Amino acid sequence: TPVPRPPRLPLSPAQERLWLLHELDPASVAYNYPLLLRVRGAVDADAFTAALTDVVDRHEVLRTLVVEGPEQRVLEHAVPEVDVTDAPARDTEAVVAAAIARPFALSSQIPVRATLVRETDTGDTVVALVLHHTAVDEWSDRPLLADLDTAYHARCRGAAPEFPPLPVQYADYALWHRDQLGSPDDPDSRCS
Repeated sequence: TPVPRPPRLPLSPAQERLWLLHELDPASVAYNYPLLLRVRGAVDADAFTAALTDVVDRHEVLRTLVVEGPEQRVLEHAVPEVDVTDAPARDTEAVVAAAIARPFALSSQIPVRATLVRETDTGDTVVALVLHHTAVDEWSDRPLLADLDTAYHARCRGAAPEFPPLPVQYADYALWHRDQLGSPDDPDSRCS
C-alpha cells in the first residue's frame, strides 16, 4: 500500500545491488534493458515524445535518480531524451547498437531514453527504448509498453491519455521490502 515517504528514500535491495555494480563500473551497459520495436510506417516523433513523457510522469521509477547514500530521488517531472535519426535501413542496426551501448549516469539521468530510426528507404520506424534495470525488468516491461501504446494513441489524437490511478509506486514497494527485511544492524532481523 502507499506509505508516507521518509526524507531519505532507500533503494530496494535489488536496486542497491545494481547501484553498487554501477559504481564499480559506471561505463558498463550490462544492465541496460533495451526494448526494440519495428513499426510499419512512420511514427509521429512529437506524439511519441509526449507519450513517453506521460508514461514517465505516471511511473515514479522512470523519473527516479539513484544518488549517493545510496537513495532514490524521485523527480517531480522529467522529459525523457528522444533522439530521432533518419537513415537507410542498412544503418538501422548500427544506430540502435550505439543507442543501447550508451551507459546511464544514474545520479543525473532518468533511467529511460529512446531512439527513433526513421528508415528513409522502407518508410518504417525502429523504436529503441532503452531503460536501466533499476527501473524495469521482464515483469514490468509489458505494463510499460501497454501504457506507452495508450499514451501514443491518445497523443496522436491530440489528447492526453486517461490512465486509471496506480495503487502503488515502486518506492512504496522498496519501503515495504526494507520493512520486511529489517535492518542489517539488527541481529534478529530477516536481513541479518
